[in-house]
Amino acid sequence: MAVTAIESISEMDSSERKQVFSTGEVATMLNASLNEVDYWVRSKLIVPSIRKAAGRGTRRLFDILDLKQAFLIQQLRKVNWKPKQIAKALSTVASVIQNSDLLRAPLLIHEGCALLILCQSKEQKLILLDAANPGQQVMVIALDSLEEEMQRSLARSR
Repeated sequence: MAVTAIESISEMDSSERKQVFSTGEVATMLNASLNEVDYWVRSKLIVPSIRKAAGRGTRRLFDILDLKQAFLIQQLRKVNWKPKQIAKALSTVASVIQNSDLLRAPLLIHEGCALLILCQSKEQKLILLDAANPGQQVMVIALDSLEEEMQRSLARSR
């Protein structure tokens, strides 16, 4: 089981956000081929935030968030996820990160064919979403809060 924390833009310092990477640098950091990274861009799994290629001889430029997304794509490809599955999961992850109702940076939990997103609401409730099936919520019961609720109930009944 793999667990990955995702930072929102506001949690990054300005020096992190200003880092710029070429396609070749992204491929090198991922230990992937240029063709593979190029395929991800053409498939729109990753879109260069700094500059898109504008014809022959121009270079795509990626920022740190693009690089993080590329690492996530690579992890999912390693466990044989198809590009359509990855695109759907990335869309769900992006919507969770942009949702102001979710306070804490979400955690991604990958197990087999499942990619789950664990986050916390403003009401301190844990929310577990299935990134591969957007809209699918999984019930989460935090045992410590269950214990607290039970203790309060016992105290009231005495």
